Amino acid sequence: MIIAGTIGHAEEIERVLQAAGWRTMDIPAEFHGRPDEVRRELSGRLARMTQEQEQENSRRRTEGADEKLHERLIGATDVLARAAPFAELARLMRGRGDLVTVCGWIPSRKLSPLKTMLEASFGDRFVLRARDPRSDERQHVPSVIAHPRWLQPFATLVLNYGVPRYGEIDPTVLFTLTFILMFGMMFGDVGQGAVVILAGVLLRRRLGQYATLAIAVGLSSTAFGLLFGSVFGFEHIIPALWMSPLSDPMRMLAVALIWGIGFILLATLLTIRNRIVDGRMLDALLDSHGVAGLLLYAGLLIGAWRYAATGRAAIAPLLAIGAALSAIFAHSWRRSQGAAGGERALIALMDAYESIMAYVSNTLSFLRLAAFSLNHVALFIAIFTVANMMQTAGYWVTVVLGNLFILALEGAIVGIQTLRLEYYEGFSRFFSGDGRAFRPLTLKKRQALAVQSY
Repeated sequence: MIIAGTIGHAEEIERVLQAAGWRTMDIPAEFHGRPDEVRRELSGRLARMTQEQEQENSRRRTEGADEKLHERLIGATDVLARAAPFAELARLMRGRGDLVTVCGWIPSRKLSPLKTMLEASFGDRFVLRARDPRSDERQHVPSVIAHPRWLQPFATLVLNYGVPRYGEIDPTVLFTLTFILMFGMMFGDVGQGAVVILAGVLLRRRLGQYATLAIAVGLSSTAFGLLFGSVFGFEHIIPALWMSPLSDPMRMLAVALIWGIGFILLATLLTIRNRIVDGRMLDALLDSHGVAGLLLYAGLLIGAWRYAATGRAAIAPLLAIGAALSAIFAHSWRRSQGAAGGERALIALMDAYESIMAYVSNTLSFLRLAAFSLNHVALFIAIFTVANMMQTAGYWVTVVLGNLFILALEGAIVGIQTLRLEYYEGFSRFFSGDGRAFRPLTLKKRQALAVQSY
């Protein structure tokens, strides 16, 4: 029924209709317009709804298939996981009939437990033979990587550079000690060190194994803060056990140079040791990172010290430098066999020149230890300069925000710079990093597997 009337009488008509039981129904917006246009719109909407329904039915069928295959997939994954060790073992096994031989690597300390296990399983029906790796096998021998729990975060940083070769010195302990000391020297403050320690303790679950690292560098920062007499930048709260860095910058630079010299000498000695163990005697003696390089570095250091003290060059250091460069040149000439004479000479000259520049630049690179300790104090001076322009509330707000800024920004920069010194001035000399970690062969048991669908 269609009722038409003037707008002014709409309320009267509505009261009459309601008294007669009339129920009003609004016409949807899509039915407004010409009938042919409405028909086309509804037909298009019906087609889209039909397509969506088909897609939904397909999705439900797929989910049903996933549920049916879920257990089968889990079972197949479990079988593959348990079969993987046997597939790896197959490459190491040879056999005929009831006789089987297995050849592989095992840590020497595990040899006795292995023999005990074989006796328990086979009685006297086995033969176990072990020997040390031959020289031609050393590069294929895996390295056992095992550290106590407190060293794990530092070991992770070492392994980010690489895995030590078999027979190489694992640098984790050396890395741990030098990393902690260098970080503390560049970020020495009692208050900020205590904040880092507190953060490591409170956030130990979030930080995981790196909580130990945070606590260690915090302790180092606190210790150097006591030496420098700095507590959140205030240098009048406690007396310095040594001195404030800005009170004698030249001494700080000298300490940084002495530390760098000792670091490089130790790294070179470790390089010589590793090459001797690896059977590379000529490299250990004549390479720029071997005995010849050590002689070159000693000549450069003594010559520079004598010249700075007397203003004249000493003969003995110059002879040492000349002998070392000659050895490095001859060794580089020998290694470039097959190249043209001019090319060999150029390569040897460049190696000799690079040896000098590397030792000089690596030593000067440790000046950043002093530079960042001075920068740490200079930032506090800038903060207190701004704070002193404020009233009491503004003063303390500036001091607190400034300390937070130094903790966040400079703390991250110091950590990066310390890691850089370890990697490029230390590891690049004595640590090849191209080894492979020992991974014991284990027969895996069934494990719960998490399956995520996308």
